[in-house]
Amino acid sequence: MLPNPTLQPSSHSLARLSVRVVRRRMQTLGSLCALMFVTASACVYPARHRLPELDVQLLDQAVPVREARVGYSWAWGQVACDQSLNAIHADTEGRFILPAKTSWGIGAITGIPDYDRPGWQLCLETEANVRRYFSIWVGPSERMSVRCDFGRAKRLDVCEVLPVQ
Repeated sequence: MLPNPTLQPSSHSLARLSVRVVRRRMQTLGSLCALMFVTASACVYPARHRLPELDVQLLDQAVPVREARVGYSWAWGQVACDQSLNAIHADTEGRFILPAKTSWGIGAITGIPDYDRPGWQLCLETEANVRRYFSIWVGPSERMSVRCDFGRAKRLDVCEVLPVQ
């Protein structure tokens, strides 16, 4: 049986078909590249990080803690805590003041909504190397009062924000 020449595609129609397939794949690839660019790119700007003055009372259950190391920073996590730890000497009630701080850095608006977040981290470490963290999301204020208790259960925040007096 002889092949029917009308049923066989011509080389011209094969070329058109392959061009369409390539164009469709390029459109898909272009869309994926655009999506990756949007999610991975960022708008960079100078950012001002403000930390309020903190009036802190540090306790271990009902006993005032007079000696500890305290870290106070805009950044969060263990590395930020390690970089900001300083020894404090509290009064007989376990009270001390952390001064307000302002620093400038680089902010980035990205697909992850963490840009220009208000808040700060307080990390506390006793002489026995017990470390607890307290992070808070608050808007800028001039002064805050915080009571921290190492005796609180681990599942609870170590600190509580008190009304400013």
